[in-house]
Amino acid sequence: MTHFPYFERQARRAFSLIEMLVVIALVVMIMASATPALMRTMQATRLVSTGDSLMGALAEAKQLSYAQNVPVELRFFKYPDQDFPGSAIQLYRSYQVFKIVTLTQGTGVAAQASESVVPVGTLSKLSDGVVIAADQGLSPL
Repeated sequence: MTHFPYFERQARRAFSLIEMLVVIALVVMIMASATPALMRTMQATRLVSTGDSLMGALAEAKQLSYAQNVPVELRFFKYPDQDFPGSAIQLYRSYQVFKIVTLTQGTGVAAQASESVVPVGTLSKLSDGVVIAADQGLSPL
């Protein structure tokens, strides 16, 4: 009987189906254990990014107030919860800076002052998954 050592060597180099299934199962288990940590990291990054942009808006409002010597407001806007259509719960999901301009009409004792609210910049939305709750019970202060 003749042996073909070349073909036997070729057959031994390949992975068996069991070995491949074991490797795939190990990869799946590692990914399953790493996914929650990755999701927490992504959520923390969104929260930090939103906080940084909010701090930037506050710094911009402060600088505008000092530069133009006018009162400035940072207003937050409520929107319904998009995850639960028809829900009555409204959460703060965006903000915008406004400056208060005082207009005077007339002179002397007959002068009348009126205030006008002028938007500065555009409406800025908070990142997805980041909201500001209206409930004061949730505040750490």
